[in-house]
Amino acid sequence: MMIDQIKGLIGNPESTRLAYKPTMPSSVGLAKLISSFANTEGGYIVLGVAVPSNGEIEINGLSTDFNPSKTLKKAKDKLQGNIELSSNFITKNSSSLFVINIVKAKENVTLDGLKYIRIGNQIIQQNEVEFRGAIKRNKEAWENTIGRYIALIIGINQYTDPNLSNLSNPNNDAELLATVLKENYNFKINLIKNTSRDEILDALDALEEQLEIGDNLLIFYAGHGHWEENIFTGFWLPKDAEEKRRKNWIENSTIHNYINRFQKCQHVLLISDSCFSGALMDSRSPSLEDAKTSIQTLYERKSRSVITSGAKEKVPDKSVFFKLIYKEFIENKSDFFSAFQLFSKIKEEVIQNSPNHQIPQKEKILRSEDNGGDFIFCFSSNS
Repeated sequence: MMIDQIKGLIGNPESTRLAYKPTMPSSVGLAKLISSFANTEGGYIVLGVAVPSNGEIEINGLSTDFNPSKTLKKAKDKLQGNIELSSNFITKNSSSLFVINIVKAKENVTLDGLKYIRIGNQIIQQNEVEFRGAIKRNKEAWENTIGRYIALIIGINQYTDPNLSNLSNPNNDAELLATVLKENYNFKINLIKNTSRDEILDALDALEEQLEIGDNLLIFYAGHGHWEENIFTGFWLPKDAEEKRRKNWIENSTIHNYINRFQKCQHVLLISDSCFSGALMDSRSPSLEDAKTSIQTLYERKSRSVITSGAKEKVPDKSVFFKLIYKEFIENKSDFFSAFQLFSKIKEEVIQNSPNHQIPQKEKILRSEDNGGDFIFCFSSNS
Protein backbone atom coordinates (compact mmCIF):
# COMPACT_ATOMS: atom_id res chain seq x y z
CA MET A 1 0.00 0.00 0.00
CA MET A 2 1.57 3.29 -1.13
CA ILE A 3 0.71 5.74 1.66
CA ASP A 4 1.58 8.93 -0.25
CA GLN A 5 -0.51 7.85 -3.24
CA ILE A 6 -3.52 7.16 -1.02
CA LYS A 7 -3.14 10.49 0.79
CA GLY A 8 -3.17 12.19 -2.59
CA LEU A 9 -6.47 10.46 -3.54
CA ILE A 10 -8.31 11.53 -0.38
CA GLY A 11 -10.41 14.58 -1.18
CA ASN A 12 -11.32 13.37 -4.68
CA PRO A 13 -14.99 12.47 -5.23
CA GLU A 14 -16.09 8.88 -4.65
CA SER A 15 -15.73 6.76 -7.77
CA THR A 16 -15.43 3.20 -9.05
CA ARG A 17 -12.11 2.92 -7.20
CA LEU A 18 -12.71 5.08 -4.11
CA ALA A 19 -15.29 4.98 -1.30
CA TYR A 20 -15.57 6.89 1.98
CA LYS A 21 -17.19 5.89 5.26
CA PRO A 22 -17.30 8.05 8.42
CA THR A 23 -16.69 4.95 10.56
CA MET A 24 -16.67 1.18 10.24
CA PRO A 25 -19.83 -0.19 8.57
CA SER A 26 -21.39 -3.47 9.66
CA SER A 27 -19.56 -6.65 8.70
CA VAL A 28 -22.20 -7.34 6.02
CA GLY A 29 -21.97 -3.78 4.66
CA LEU A 30 -18.18 -3.98 4.58
CA ALA A 31 -18.28 -7.39 2.88
CA LYS A 32 -20.55 -5.99 0.17
CA LEU A 33 -18.17 -3.06 -0.34
CA ILE A 34 -15.12 -5.31 -0.56
CA SER A 35 -16.91 -7.63 -3.01
CA SER A 36 -17.91 -4.72 -5.26
CA PHE A 37 -14.32 -3.45 -5.48
CA ALA A 38 -12.82 -6.91 -6.00
CA ASN A 39 -15.26 -7.66 -8.84
CA THR A 40 -14.71 -4.35 -10.64
CA GLU A 41 -11.33 -2.61 -10.71
CA GLY A 42 -10.13 -2.86 -7.11
CA GLY A 43 -9.71 0.31 -5.10
CA TYR A 44 -9.73 1.93 -1.68
CA ILE A 45 -12.19 2.19 1.20
CA VAL A 46 -11.26 5.09 3.48
CA LEU A 47 -12.76 5.14 6.98
CA GLY A 48 -12.95 8.44 8.86
CA VAL A 49 -14.19 10.52 5.91
CA ALA A 50 -17.81 11.64 5.49
CA VAL A 51 -19.67 12.83 2.37
CA PRO A 52 -22.76 14.85 3.45
CA SER A 53 -25.67 15.55 1.09
CA ASN A 54 -24.00 18.77 -0.15
CA GLY A 55 -21.22 16.59 -1.63
CA GLU A 56 -18.36 18.32 0.22
CA ILE A 57 -15.89 15.81 1.62
CA GLU A 58 -15.25 16.05 5.37
CA ILE A 59 -12.14 14.47 6.90
CA ASN A 60 -13.34 13.89 10.46
CA GLY A 61 -10.93 11.14 11.49
CA LEU A 62 -11.44 8.18 13.81
CA SER A 63 -11.47 7.91 17.58
CA THR A 64 -8.26 6.92 19.37
CA ASP A 65 -9.77 3.59 20.46
CA PHE A 66 -10.95 2.61 16.95
CA ASN A 67 -10.21 -1.09 16.33
CA PRO A 68 -11.16 -2.39 12.85
CA SER A 69 -9.69 -5.88 13.04
CA LYS A 70 -12.73 -7.76 14.37
CA THR A 71 -15.22 -6.35 11.83
CA LEU A 72 -12.74 -6.68 8.97
CA LYS A 73 -12.18 -10.36 9.80
CA LYS A 74 -15.94 -11.00 9.99
CA ALA A 75 -16.43 -9.32 6.60
CA LYS A 76 -13.70 -11.45 4.98
CA ASP A 77 -15.16 -14.61 6.49
CA LYS A 78 -18.54 -13.87 4.91
CA LEU A 79 -17.08 -13.70 1.39
CA GLN A 80 -16.58 -16.56 -1.05
CA GLY A 81 -13.61 -16.40 -3.41
CA ASN A 82 -9.97 -15.36 -3.24
CA ILE A 83 -9.72 -11.90 -1.67
CA GLU A 84 -6.46 -9.97 -1.80
CA LEU A 85 -6.45 -6.87 0.39
CA SER A 86 -4.26 -4.90 2.75
CA SER A 87 -5.09 -2.28 5.37
CA ASN A 88 -3.36 0.40 7.41
CA PHE A 89 -3.83 3.52 9.47
CA ILE A 90 -2.72 6.79 7.89
CA THR A 91 -2.79 10.43 8.97
CA LYS A 92 -4.33 13.15 6.80
CA ASN A 93 -4.83 16.74 7.95
CA SER A 94 -3.86 15.64 11.49
CA SER A 95 -6.74 13.11 11.45
CA SER A 96 -6.35 9.35 11.87
CA LEU A 97 -7.90 7.37 8.98
CA PHE A 98 -8.07 3.67 8.18
CA VAL A 99 -7.61 2.54 4.56
CA ILE A 100 -8.50 -0.84 3.06
CA ASN A 101 -6.88 -1.53 -0.31
CA ILE A 102 -8.72 -4.18 -2.36
CA VAL A 103 -7.03 -5.79 -5.37
CA LYS A 104 -9.11 -6.68 -8.44
CA ALA A 105 -9.99 -10.38 -8.18
CA LYS A 106 -9.22 -12.90 -10.93
CA GLU A 107 -12.45 -14.77 -10.14
CA ASN A 108 -15.82 -13.67 -8.75
CA VAL A 109 -15.98 -12.72 -5.07
CA THR A 110 -19.50 -13.28 -3.74
CA LEU A 111 -21.51 -12.64 -0.59
CA ASP A 112 -24.17 -15.26 0.14
CA GLY A 113 -23.87 -16.36 -3.50
CA LEU A 114 -24.45 -12.84 -4.87
CA LYS A 115 -21.90 -10.90 -6.90
CA TYR A 116 -21.62 -7.13 -6.43
CA ILE A 117 -19.88 -4.59 -8.66
CA ARG A 118 -19.39 -0.82 -8.66
CA ILE A 119 -20.84 1.61 -11.20
CA GLY A 120 -19.47 5.04 -10.38
CA ASN A 121 -19.92 5.36 -6.61
CA GLN A 122 -22.82 2.88 -6.49
CA ILE A 123 -22.78 -0.77 -5.35
CA ILE A 124 -24.88 -2.84 -7.75
CA GLN A 125 -25.85 -6.50 -7.65
CA GLN A 126 -24.42 -7.97 -10.88
CA ASN A 127 -27.46 -9.97 -12.00
CA GLU A 128 -29.59 -6.85 -11.39
CA VAL A 129 -27.47 -4.92 -13.87
CA GLU A 130 -27.70 -7.72 -16.44
CA PHE A 131 -31.47 -7.96 -15.98
CA ARG A 132 -31.82 -4.24 -16.52
CA GLY A 133 -30.01 -4.45 -19.82
CA ALA A 134 -26.78 -2.65 -18.94
CA ILE A 135 -24.26 -3.30 -21.70
CA LYS A 136 -20.59 -4.15 -21.85
CA ARG A 137 -18.54 -2.17 -24.37
CA ASN A 138 -15.64 -4.43 -25.32
CA LYS A 139 -13.55 -1.76 -27.02
CA GLU A 140 -9.93 -0.91 -26.33
CA ALA A 141 -10.78 2.69 -25.42
CA TRP A 142 -12.91 1.62 -22.50
CA GLU A 143 -13.90 -1.70 -20.94
CA ASN A 144 -16.07 -0.64 -17.99
CA THR A 145 -19.70 -1.66 -17.54
CA ILE A 146 -22.05 1.21 -18.37
CA GLY A 147 -25.77 1.75 -18.04
CA ARG A 148 -28.55 2.27 -20.55
CA TYR A 149 -28.93 5.41 -22.66
CA ILE A 150 -32.37 7.05 -22.61
CA ALA A 151 -33.59 10.26 -24.27
CA LEU A 152 -36.73 12.37 -23.82
CA ILE A 153 -36.94 14.60 -26.89
CA ILE A 154 -39.48 17.45 -27.00
CA GLY A 155 -40.27 19.59 -30.04
CA ILE A 156 -42.99 22.25 -30.18
CA ASN A 157 -43.94 23.96 -33.44
CA GLN A 158 -47.61 24.73 -32.88
CA TYR A 159 -49.14 27.06 -30.24
CA THR A 160 -52.83 27.41 -29.46
CA ASP A 161 -52.52 31.05 -28.39
CA PRO A 162 -52.48 33.23 -31.54
CA ASN A 163 -50.27 35.71 -29.70
CA LEU A 164 -47.45 33.14 -29.70
CA SER A 165 -46.01 32.64 -33.16
CA ASN A 166 -45.80 29.12 -34.53
CA LEU A 167 -42.29 27.83 -35.25
CA SER A 168 -41.01 25.99 -38.31
CA ASN A 169 -38.14 23.79 -37.12
CA PRO A 170 -38.38 22.30 -33.60
CA ASN A 171 -40.38 19.19 -34.58
CA ASN A 172 -38.08 18.40 -37.48
CA ASP A 173 -35.02 18.96 -35.30
CA ALA A 174 -36.48 16.67 -32.63
CA GLU A 175 -37.11 13.91 -35.19
CA LEU A 176 -33.59 14.17 -36.62
CA LEU A 177 -32.02 14.01 -33.17
CA ALA A 178 -34.18 11.03 -32.17
CA THR A 179 -33.11 9.12 -35.28
CA VAL A 180 -29.37 9.71 -34.94
CA LEU A 181 -29.33 8.95 -31.20
CA LYS A 182 -31.25 5.71 -31.73
CA GLU A 183 -29.35 4.46 -34.76
CA ASN A 184 -25.81 5.64 -33.98
CA TYR A 185 -25.71 5.77 -30.16
CA ASN A 186 -28.08 3.03 -28.98
CA PHE A 187 -30.52 5.35 -27.16
CA LYS A 188 -34.01 4.31 -26.11
CA ILE A 189 -36.13 7.24 -27.35
CA ASN A 190 -39.33 8.92 -26.19
CA LEU A 191 -40.16 11.57 -28.81
CA ILE A 192 -43.06 13.94 -28.07
CA LYS A 193 -44.16 16.81 -30.32
CA ASN A 194 -46.58 19.72 -29.96
CA THR A 195 -47.35 18.71 -26.38
CA SER A 196 -49.10 20.49 -23.53
CA ARG A 197 -47.66 21.28 -20.12
CA ASP A 198 -49.40 18.26 -18.60
CA GLU A 199 -48.10 15.94 -21.31
CA ILE A 200 -44.52 17.09 -20.76
CA LEU A 201 -44.81 16.65 -17.00
CA ASP A 202 -46.41 13.23 -17.54
CA ALA A 203 -43.40 12.22 -19.65
CA LEU A 204 -41.04 13.40 -16.90
CA ASP A 205 -43.07 11.52 -14.28
CA ALA A 206 -42.89 8.37 -16.42
CA LEU A 207 -39.10 8.73 -16.58
CA GLU A 208 -38.90 8.74 -12.80
CA GLU A 209 -40.63 5.35 -12.81
CA GLN A 210 -38.60 3.88 -15.69
CA LEU A 211 -35.07 4.95 -14.78
CA GLU A 212 -32.72 2.38 -13.30
CA ILE A 213 -29.44 2.63 -11.45
CA GLY A 214 -26.58 3.58 -13.77
CA ASP A 215 -28.77 4.97 -16.59
CA ASN A 216 -27.67 7.94 -18.69
CA LEU A 217 -30.47 10.39 -19.49
CA LEU A 218 -30.58 13.07 -22.19
CA ILE A 219 -33.46 15.59 -22.30
CA PHE A 220 -33.82 17.80 -25.38
CA TYR A 221 -36.24 20.73 -25.68
CA ALA A 222 -36.86 22.89 -28.74
CA GLY A 223 -39.62 25.50 -28.66
CA HIS A 224 -40.43 28.94 -27.30
CA GLY A 225 -38.83 30.12 -24.08
CA HIS A 226 -39.55 33.14 -21.89
CA TRP A 227 -37.51 35.15 -19.38
CA GLU A 228 -38.86 37.34 -16.55
CA GLU A 229 -36.17 39.73 -15.40
CA ASN A 230 -38.00 40.90 -12.26
CA ILE A 231 -37.99 37.40 -10.73
CA PHE A 232 -34.84 36.21 -12.54
CA THR A 233 -36.62 33.12 -13.87
CA GLY A 234 -36.91 31.38 -17.22
CA PHE A 235 -39.71 29.22 -18.63
CA TRP A 236 -40.41 26.66 -21.33
CA LEU A 237 -43.61 27.43 -23.24
CA PRO A 238 -45.56 24.25 -24.16
CA LYS A 239 -48.23 24.07 -26.85
CA ASP A 240 -51.01 25.29 -24.53
CA ALA A 241 -49.02 28.24 -23.10
CA GLU A 242 -50.78 31.60 -23.19
CA GLU A 243 -48.83 34.81 -23.58
CA LYS A 244 -50.43 36.64 -20.63
CA ARG A 245 -51.18 33.70 -18.30
CA ARG A 246 -48.51 31.60 -16.62
CA LYS A 247 -50.54 28.55 -15.55
CA ASN A 248 -49.30 26.40 -18.46
CA TRP A 249 -45.70 27.63 -18.53
CA ILE A 250 -42.98 25.30 -17.20
CA GLU A 251 -40.67 27.15 -14.85
CA ASN A 252 -36.96 26.31 -14.79
CA SER A 253 -37.27 25.33 -11.14
CA THR A 254 -39.71 22.58 -12.18
CA ILE A 255 -37.09 21.13 -14.53
CA HIS A 256 -34.48 21.38 -11.75
CA ASN A 257 -36.76 19.50 -9.35
CA TYR A 258 -37.31 16.67 -11.80
CA ILE A 259 -33.59 16.31 -12.50
CA ASN A 260 -32.90 16.17 -8.76
CA ARG A 261 -35.42 13.30 -8.53
CA PHE A 262 -33.52 11.28 -11.12
CA GLN A 263 -31.10 10.03 -8.45
CA LYS A 264 -30.55 6.66 -10.13
CA CYS A 265 -28.92 8.22 -13.19
CA GLN A 266 -25.17 8.30 -13.53
CA HIS A 267 -25.41 11.23 -15.95
CA VAL A 268 -28.15 13.67 -16.95
CA LEU A 269 -27.61 16.04 -19.89
CA LEU A 270 -30.18 18.70 -20.76
CA ILE A 271 -29.95 20.31 -24.22
CA SER A 272 -32.22 23.33 -24.49
CA ASP A 273 -32.67 25.06 -27.83
CA SER A 274 -34.91 27.96 -26.88
CA CYS A 275 -34.77 31.64 -26.03
CA PHE A 276 -33.38 32.53 -22.58
CA SER A 277 -32.35 28.93 -21.87
CA GLY A 278 -29.14 30.05 -20.17
CA ALA A 279 -31.10 30.62 -16.96
CA LEU A 280 -31.03 26.85 -16.39
CA MET A 281 -27.34 26.98 -15.50
CA ASP A 282 -25.42 27.38 -12.29
CA SER A 283 -23.12 30.34 -12.85
CA ARG A 284 -21.06 29.31 -9.84
CA SER A 285 -19.77 26.13 -11.48
CA PRO A 286 -16.08 25.73 -12.41
CA SER A 287 -14.63 27.02 -15.65
CA LEU A 288 -14.92 24.68 -18.60
CA GLU A 289 -11.14 24.84 -18.97
CA ASP A 290 -10.92 22.84 -15.73
CA ALA A 291 -12.73 19.84 -17.26
CA LYS A 292 -10.91 16.49 -17.13
CA THR A 293 -9.79 14.85 -20.38
CA SER A 294 -10.03 11.21 -19.28
CA ILE A 295 -13.25 9.67 -20.59
CA GLN A 296 -13.23 6.99 -17.91
CA THR A 297 -12.85 9.53 -15.09
CA LEU A 298 -15.63 11.69 -16.52
CA TYR A 299 -17.98 8.73 -16.72
CA GLU A 300 -17.23 7.49 -13.20
CA ARG A 301 -18.18 10.81 -11.61
CA LYS A 302 -21.84 11.77 -11.67
CA SER A 303 -22.87 14.75 -13.80
CA ARG A 304 -25.93 16.95 -14.18
CA SER A 305 -25.18 19.41 -16.98
CA VAL A 306 -26.91 21.58 -19.54
CA ILE A 307 -25.95 22.75 -23.01
CA THR A 308 -28.00 25.72 -24.20
CA SER A 309 -28.27 27.51 -27.51
CA GLY A 310 -27.61 30.85 -25.83
CA ALA A 311 -27.57 32.67 -22.52
CA LYS A 312 -30.44 35.00 -21.58
CA GLU A 313 -31.11 36.09 -25.14
CA LYS A 314 -33.44 35.43 -28.05
CA VAL A 315 -32.41 32.77 -30.55
CA PRO A 316 -33.70 32.28 -34.11
CA ASP A 317 -36.30 29.70 -35.15
CA LYS A 318 -33.91 28.21 -37.72
CA SER A 319 -31.33 26.91 -35.29
CA VAL A 320 -27.65 27.11 -36.21
CA PHE A 321 -27.04 25.59 -32.76
CA PHE A 322 -29.03 22.43 -33.57
CA LYS A 323 -27.63 22.17 -37.10
CA LEU A 324 -24.07 22.03 -35.75
CA ILE A 325 -24.89 19.59 -32.92
CA TYR A 326 -26.62 17.28 -35.38
CA LYS A 327 -23.63 17.53 -37.75
CA GLU A 328 -21.30 16.38 -34.96
CA PHE A 329 -23.54 13.41 -34.11
CA ILE A 330 -23.72 12.36 -37.76
CA GLU A 331 -20.04 12.80 -38.59
CA ASN A 332 -18.54 11.42 -35.37
CA LYS A 333 -16.73 8.10 -35.64
CA SER A 334 -15.00 8.06 -32.24
CA ASP A 335 -16.02 5.22 -29.94
CA PHE A 336 -16.53 7.66 -27.04
CA PHE A 337 -16.84 11.42 -26.74
CA SER A 338 -18.02 13.73 -23.98
CA ALA A 339 -20.65 16.45 -23.89
CA PHE A 340 -17.79 18.88 -23.25
CA GLN A 341 -16.07 17.78 -26.45
CA LEU A 342 -19.37 18.19 -28.34
CA PHE A 343 -19.83 21.69 -26.92
CA SER A 344 -16.21 22.69 -27.66
CA LYS A 345 -16.63 21.75 -31.32
CA ILE A 346 -19.81 23.77 -31.90
CA LYS A 347 -19.37 26.86 -29.70
CA GLU A 348 -17.15 28.93 -31.98
CA GLU A 349 -19.15 28.09 -35.11
CA VAL A 350 -22.47 29.00 -33.47
CA ILE A 351 -21.09 32.42 -32.46
CA GLN A 352 -19.72 33.02 -35.95
CA ASN A 353 -22.69 31.73 -37.98
CA SER A 354 -25.80 32.69 -35.97
CA PRO A 355 -27.57 35.93 -37.03
CA ASN A 356 -27.26 37.55 -33.59
CA HIS A 357 -23.92 35.90 -32.70
CA GLN A 358 -25.51 33.99 -29.84
CA ILE A 359 -23.12 32.36 -27.37
CA PRO A 360 -23.92 28.74 -26.45
CA GLN A 361 -23.35 27.75 -22.83
CA LYS A 362 -22.37 24.56 -21.01
CA GLU A 363 -22.47 24.41 -17.23
CA LYS A 364 -23.60 22.37 -14.27
CA ILE A 365 -27.38 22.43 -13.83
CA LEU A 366 -28.41 24.78 -11.05
CA ARG A 367 -28.60 23.14 -7.59
CA SER A 368 -28.00 19.59 -8.86
CA GLU A 369 -25.96 16.54 -7.87
CA ASP A 370 -22.88 17.04 -10.03
CA ASN A 371 -19.55 15.50 -8.98
CA GLY A 372 -17.44 16.82 -11.83
CA GLY A 373 -18.13 14.11 -14.41
CA ASP A 374 -19.59 14.48 -17.89
CA PHE A 375 -22.11 12.77 -20.18
CA ILE A 376 -20.30 10.27 -22.42
CA PHE A 377 -21.74 9.37 -25.83
CA CYS A 378 -20.90 5.86 -27.08
CA PHE A 379 -20.86 5.41 -30.84
CA SER A 380 -22.52 2.06 -31.54
CA SER A 381 -23.49 1.78 -35.20
CA ASN A 382 -20.47 -0.44 -35.88
CA SER A 383 -20.62 -2.44 -32.67
